Amino acid sequence: MDSSYDQALSEAVQQLDSQGLRSAWYLLPGMTAFTTITGSKSDNVYCLEAYLGPSHARPDYDSYAVAELFHPRYPSMALIFMMERRRSDGQPSEDMPTYNIKIDNRFSRMFLPVMHTAFNKLDPTGKQRGLLVQSYNAKLTLGDFPQATIMTVELILRFKRDGQLAQIAVDFSDPFITSIANLMTPVIALVGGDIHYLPRRSSASTLRFPVRQNDSCRVIGENSIALDEGIQIACAYFDRHYTSHLNNKV
Repeated sequence: MDSSYDQALSEAVQQLDSQGLRSAWYLLPGMTAFTTITGSKSDNVYCLEAYLGPSHARPDYDSYAVAELFHPRYPSMALIFMMERRRSDGQPSEDMPTYNIKIDNRFSRMFLPVMHTAFNKLDPTGKQRGLLVQSYNAKLTLGDFPQATIMTVELILRFKRDGQLAQIAVDFSDPFITSIANLMTPVIALVGGDIHYLPRRSSASTLRFPVRQNDSCRVIGENSIALDEGIQIACAYFDRHYTSHLNNKV
């Protein structure tokens, strides 16, 4: 296990715990879920889960925010998504999760700000830059729509200051989430771009998210190729970042 990942993830868990989000991280070794992206035979996937509260309209389930580090070339890149687990046995649900007011407030105002900086220390250039590829294959309640719009603006206004190379959100099809993305055009212009919103595509992705289920592993997520496209955009940002660093050293 790489001690730098251990330190970054442990510090992130401490920050989330201090805000009241019960969190934990774990390692899934030898995963093949992302090999089409990494080009490896298998990869170590580092997962962090933060408890967001009881799931919306599903009394037997709890919602969790998840961050996954998987690419050895881009250690400060993380995949972000939400999932629901059955409370009785921890089994991850294959159903689309739902953001309501309470869940989204914890996700967008507590979890995401920590994730904005949590893995920047893993940037091999030492420049403290990171990038989150955020998957929103989820539903949003009508009641959450006004708050979610405001929180999206808040995150846009801070992501560069937090060391994020870009903001990438993918795989959304919910009408409320789509409306929020469309409303952000003037705000994106205000911050000078580097924001990529990729709605759900008609073609399915082969990528799925590996997560722990008790003492084993399960892959979840009916993703579209918007996820692949988002990851490719993120990798391109890192390649330019690495090249710029090398050029400045010459």
